[in-house]
Amino acid sequence: MGLDAEFAPGMMLHALYKCGVNLMPIENDAEYCDEFTLKDSEVEERAILDVVTSVDAFAFRSSKWNQKLGKGKRKI
Repeated sequence: MGLDAEFAPGMMLHALYKCGVNLMPIENDAEYCDEFTLKDSEVEERAILDVVTSVDAFAFRSSKWNQKLGKGKRKI
């Protein structure tokens, strides 16, 4: 097949995959990479939730509209 050949989308993806270009990887593909450490999905999810919670609190406290606290209010 030449460079000007027309492919259906599935056929094109398969032809690229056979050439080493994987545009639709799956989770199991990471097992074949020696230089990567596999992640635990539960640990990753917990870390994401921790970061989101921290960023939300920081953004609220550091907002330019919250520079001065009124009486009886405390910092978070």
